Amino acid sequence: MRGSKVSVIMASYNHEKYVTRAIESVLAQTYHDWELIIIDDCSSDHSAEAIRQYQDDKVKFIQAKDNKGPIRTFNQLLEEAQGEYVAILGSDDEWYPDKLKKQVECMESIPEAGACFTQSLWMRTGKYILTAKMWTLISIYLTIVIVPRVDVCGIFMNMEIISAIQVPW
Repeated sequence: MRGSKVSVIMASYNHEKYVTRAIESVLAQTYHDWELIIIDDCSSDHSAEAIRQYQDDKVKFIQAKDNKGPIRTFNQLLEEAQGEYVAILGSDDEWYPDKLKKQVECMESIPEAGACFTQSLWMRTGKYILTAKMWTLISIYLTIVIVPRVDVCGIFMNMEIISAIQVPW
């Protein structure tokens, strides 16, 4: 039996400077039926301490005993996920408050869809370096000329699809 509708999964490694903003962006979601699962992969900074400050029943924190790397950590996060849907959030990323609401609505309006995606805005030192308009133009170019590019932070997947294809990451 599943718990929350959406499992938000986050692997953290040496993102002490950013991880609280990432967590806060999940806590600020207008859609509330979610769980947040975070694994700290033996950060050498104070990421784990920053994450531990969140004493919320919806936030599950796991401290890895040894560094597993991103692929094995991601697999463990998927094993822990209980939701019907899985959303990936990087520990140095953050979401707009209505991100989960819009993606749940999208998936429920197209039940046969296995996943949906969002655009990203990239920032460095507090300034946008890639705006939505620029990203749209780049996406069109990549889709037509090279290959489609999907930002991991925008991925929202149906757990049944993940289980069925047994992604070997």
